[in-house]
Order: sequence, then structure tokens, then C-alpha cells
Amino acid sequence: NVAQGAVRMLAANFRVPANGYEADVLSEVRLANAGSALPLVDLAMLEVWADGGNGTWDAGLGDDALLGAATPSGATWQLGSLTLPVATSGRRLFTTVDVAPGATIGRTVRLVLPTPNGVVVTSGNSGPLDAGVSAGGTLTIAALPSNLAITAAPQSGATLVPGASPQTVLEF
Repeated sequence: NVAQGAVRMLAANFRVPANGYEADVLSEVRLANAGSALPLVDLAMLEVWADGGNGTWDAGLGDDALLGAATPSGATWQLGSLTLPVATSGRRLFTTVDVAPGATIGRTVRLVLPTPNGVVVTSGNSGPLDAGVSAGGTLTIAALPSNLAITAAPQSGATLVPGASPQTVLEF
């Protein structure tokens, strides 16, 4: 689950493959939400990050580099104008979402790379070609936890003695 108002929650993790045995350059990423959360209603922002090499999401700290915020366009979120090198071993990308504070509880986020051209590379060997590829699990939007603050304040100067008449100790 992901709370209303949560920021930079990991929603997708995928590896962009090279062009066969040749390096390539990533120029655009498109993602679609196969869940029920709506862009700019439930999802305030979607960001794409490049892994710096350790293979894990570092929550925006450490070696991950922000490529930019994707823009919603119809059923997809798009981030273009990239020139990210893709080595022959591929390039790991992470996608995070910011959940709107007023997002609808119970709506879901399940990002997929849509077909065609969820990933666009300069070699033209873009994809996926056959079907969209799921790039992560499903996040369900949940309510923010309620917080109750209790502070101590003098209630009474009475001395409590076992068997004596009832005394108020704490009032809300």
C-alpha cells in the first residue's frame, strides 16, 4: 500500500536492453498505468531515474540520477529528449510516483511499458513490440494514518487512596 500524499514511491523497475551486441542511446520512455489511479487526480507526478550502477533503488539518494518528470499524455506518461547511454549490458531505470494528498483510496498503480515504443532508442530497435511489459507490482492507495497526540496537564491535586471515593484522574 501507498499512502495519500506519499512522494517518490517506487512503482517500476526495469532494464533497457542494448541493441543486440551493440550499445544504444535511450531517447524516450513511455509508461501507462494499468491500474485505476488517474493522472493529475490520484498521481501528482511520475519521475524516471537511471540507476548509477548498484542495481537498487536508493530513494533518490546515493547513485541514482533523476532523468526527469514524465508528462501525462492521454493514457501514457512520457519523458522525451533523453540522451542516456545504454551499455551492452543494458541500463536499469526506476520510476517513482507522487500520490496526490486527495487521491481516491483504493485506486491502484501498476505501470507497464506499452506497445509499441514504451522505450525509444536511437538505433530504432525500440519496444516492446508484441505486448506491454509490466515493470513492477501493484500499489494500492491507502488513507493516511491518523495521529492522536496526548499531552499531560494537571488534572487534580487530590491524593488517591485505595477505597476512597472516586476521583477523576484523566479527562479527554
